Amino acid sequence: MFINNFDPVAFQIFSLEIRWYSLAYIAGILLGWLYCKKKLINDIALFQLFDDFITYLIIGVIFGGRLGYVLFYNLNYYIQNPIEIFMLWNGGMSFHGGLIGVVLAAMFFAKKNKMEYFIFLDLVSLAAPIGIFFGRIANFINSELYGRPTDVPWSVEFIVIDNIKRHPSQLYEAFFEGIILFLILSHFTKKKYLKKPGLISGIFLIFYSFFRFVAEFFRNPDPQIGYMAFDLTLGQFISIIFLAIGAILFLKKKMKIKKNSLLSIDNYIEEALYNKKFGYYMKKNPFGKKGDFITAPNISLLFSEMIAVWIISFWENINCPKEFNLVELGAGNGEMMKILVKTFDKFPKFKKTCKINILEKSNFLKKIQKKNINNKKVKWLNDINNLNSSPCLFIANEFFDALPIKQFIKKKISGMKDMLNLPILKNQNIKIYCSI
Repeated sequence: MFINNFDPVAFQIFSLEIRWYSLAYIAGILLGWLYCKKKLINDIALFQLFDDFITYLIIGVIFGGRLGYVLFYNLNYYIQNPIEIFMLWNGGMSFHGGLIGVVLAAMFFAKKNKMEYFIFLDLVSLAAPIGIFFGRIANFINSELYGRPTDVPWSVEFIVIDNIKRHPSQLYEAFFEGIILFLILSHFTKKKYLKKPGLISGIFLIFYSFFRFVAEFFRNPDPQIGYMAFDLTLGQFISIIFLAIGAILFLKKKMKIKKNSLLSIDNYIEEALYNKKFGYYMKKNPFGKKGDFITAPNISLLFSEMIAVWIISFWENINCPKEFNLVELGAGNGEMMKILVKTFDKFPKFKKTCKINILEKSNFLKKIQKKNINNKKVKWLNDINNLNSSPCLFIANEFFDALPIKQFIKKKISGMKDMLNLPILKNQNIKIYCSI
């Protein structure tokens, strides 16, 4: 048995009390924001808009959560004590109300920016378990939403409530609605469900509602409401409704995808080249005399050596920056990079400043490249956004012609040749120079 004697006040600054409840909301929103920005968002336009969306999200969570609690759980009390509606520090937030607030905020923001609102709702769904986890921990510290009486060894006595041993239902919810739900959604994200707006939102509603429904069997019902029909709580009835909504949404989006099963050009090319089971570059080495075709680096060393000299010349033309990123996109069997590295060895000043990188999606080809190049100074990237803010030169041999046409936006830059803007690049401090 554990005795809960936590102080809801984390610390005090003069007369200002900072409560764990407030810190939980701040931590949830901040970490959720970082998770979306660093791990989930690849589109540059969405990346820029997401910061503005957070403001709408916070308003939706707070107003929706509070109004949901007032209307669903304790309306009579707040009618008699209206001023307490604004006392958020005392607790009293409805998750389902907050969810409705988030949906409305996403719809308004998406309409304002002429975007699909499920794009934002999917991101919120993926980050929500982080906030739920911290929120339930805060509920435990506040001795609210406590569990039903029990004799289990891990029971908790909430001394501000009574001397009865109870289920730590807040911790059950923190684990299942926070940690487990986060892992489930991460699994579906890896299956690229995020590219199909609405599916992640449906999955979130299904699993959250299920976990919440089960947790309510261990949670003490709100005293002002008690049990309802079939000895179920209000939270369980609301969970059933939201589970049904999630299931309908998921099935509707799945059926829509099947009806529109024709692949776009970019998806077709990606599947043809990099599908884990059938992708052209994933199971064989098509380069060289024993492969399907021969490229210039396989014919003559001179080609790669001239490319190396041109790279060094380019570096000199941009005033020899002290740090310089060279990135080869799709290095094939590594033949060109092998010669580039050997040529760079003859130019020690350039060699010292240049960070050599290869971006390769095929693990099969990556192994061949590492064996062929055999140089510890060459780094393989999994994500282009891992580059630092130093000037970058992207090179590729017979690679850009295999990319979807919407991948690049060509712009004219005064004082230099054409520059390519990569929409997938998050770090806007990186100076990008590309050669085709």
